[in-house]
Amino acid sequence: MTEVRPSVYFVGLRATGKTSIGRELAALLSVPFWDSDRAIEEATGRSAGAWLREDGVAAFRRIEAATIIERLDERLLPQSMVMALGGGSLENRTVRERLATLRTSSGWLGVWLRAPCDVLVRRMATAGEAARPRLTGLDPEGECRRLERTRGPILARFADVVVDVATTETRARSPLELARWLEVACGAASVRR
Repeated sequence: MTEVRPSVYFVGLRATGKTSIGRELAALLSVPFWDSDRAIEEATGRSAGAWLREDGVAAFRRIEAATIIERLDERLLPQSMVMALGGGSLENRTVRERLATLRTSSGWLGVWLRAPCDVLVRRMATAGEAARPRLTGLDPEGECRRLERTRGPILARFADVVVDVATTETRARSPLELARWLEVACGAASVRR
């Protein structure tokens, strides 16, 4: 008899490691990995950064929501998978409703990756403005703090496991090591539900 793994989705602000850790977790679980930013790029030929720079935040949020909503069609989902959702995707009511349904009906688990703003600002600076353009007129630190305040309560509601990825304990861990830890944590969270 084959063990059915729960599907897992990653949420968090930009640069928390949703894609790199999610990809590793999917490999460990031997399930498909899906990344909303990558899916947008494959479908439109433009990266998330290009969408944000050229068309603005509102246009990007519309294409992001449409892409995620289409992927969350229960009839088309594999039995188990790992998803990395864009940082602002849970701002969309329909995305939240679909995830809430999947959590209830299929036992999906949410992983919220968190890090202090100073860490995220450094990571985004390393990636460069072209890859991670600003979402507001604020400086990077101010933008991060605003997003943390506005998105934090939503992310908390959709998280079964919370990982602070920049603590003394986790900072030195690779994405693979964090994925190994999450494999155990998600199994425990699945049993508790």
